[in-house]
Amino acid sequence: MIKAIIIEDDLIWKNKLVIMLEYLKVGVSGIADSVSTASELISKHKTDLIIADVNLGNQKIFELYNKNVAFCTLPTIFLTQSDNEIDYASAKKVTNHLYLVKPVHKLSLKSAIDMLCKNNIAATTNNTLSIKGKFNQVIKLPFEKILFIKQTQHYSTIHTAVQQFVIKKSLSNLLKELDSRFMQIHRSYCVNKDFIDNFGLGLECIKIGGNDIPIGLTFKDDIKKVISANFSIK
Repeated sequence: MIKAIIIEDDLIWKNKLVIMLEYLKVGVSGIADSVSTASELISKHKTDLIIADVNLGNQKIFELYNKNVAFCTLPTIFLTQSDNEIDYASAKKVTNHLYLVKPVHKLSLKSAIDMLCKNNIAATTNNTLSIKGKFNQVIKLPFEKILFIKQTQHYSTIHTAVQQFVIKKSLSNLLKELDSRFMQIHRSYCVNKDFIDNFGLGLECIKIGGNDIPIGLTFKDDIKKVISANFSIK
């Protein structure tokens, strides 16, 4: 599944984009309403696509790319309500982009996503993680079997309902191989959102299969946004 980060400060359009992406089966890695929060989100979460309003209050989205040139390679759909040619020219600094004028229809958005992410679609059709078994055999572990992953120093432990796999790979590198159902909630943990049973009082942990997975303080705000969009707390 393709994962997108939405950068939009208009509440109505923010909600419209979430609904359209859900219809198009595109995951939302996070939502930002300013250049600074967008920069933090992109740095923390692997994303296949950015969907960004050009105007964010008194800021222009292009400030994001000026501050971190590495972001200029990320596929980006710029949204605008103006016909400002300077903005159009500024958008060209991003290597892989499309420029859409609001209001945007869901099929126009789909077409833009398909054009920018056609390579990503092919890359994400194989939803398995390749790991080595006890006898060095290659095991294709389906994403839907993974409950959560814990990193300890240079190793990560992949937890399923019936067994665990320890591999020499960092959590950040593993997240690059996983899809949008996986969410980092702590510097040492990521979880499969499909297996979330409940949330601890005060949002100090996520409960999965009898395990209490701690939530890091720096991830709480992002998690609250994901929860409000995808879960009803039991």
